[in-house]
Amino acid sequence: MGRALPTVNTAQRPPLILIADDTDVSRALLRRMLVRTGFRTLLAEDGAHAIALAEKRRPNMVLLDLRLPDIDGSAVLSHLRDTFDAVTLPIIMVSAEHDGEVIAACLGLGANDFVTKPIHFPTLRARMETHLRVQAARAALGDLPEILPPSAHASAGFAPQRP
Repeated sequence: MGRALPTVNTAQRPPLILIADDTDVSRALLRRMLVRTGFRTLLAEDGAHAIALAEKRRPNMVLLDLRLPDIDGSAVLSHLRDTFDAVTLPIIMVSAEHDGEVIAACLGLGANDFVTKPIHFPTLRARMETHLRVQAARAALGDLPEILPPSAHASAGFAPQRP
């Protein structure tokens, strides 16, 4: 019998996670696992919906599939990075893509992390918690000047390639 998954500290309001994936089964599975461990979720089936939900609802984190209809995940990532820095809105790419160049390109565009499918939920959960702890630490410190603005990867001389 497997170990029980840890749950989110519910003394505070549970983090809101936006799941953007074009596959109903993937969205449902991620949602079920996250809700079961104490998260709140929003679901988007395409890129335009993901952008709209992120801007309107201001989730704590986005789990973003690379292959989305209408606006692909890398374009959604770029759009969100123009609006939100990597601590305010951590974005974890969740994709079946295993090509190292594609993964590196997503990280270069501002993704905080990249998890490949099939998802090992305890690993995803640990990575999510790491980024949420950084977010909480920043909030506890109050308003600090940004070390890197949302589009710093471009101004720092990086020329990321779209996957």
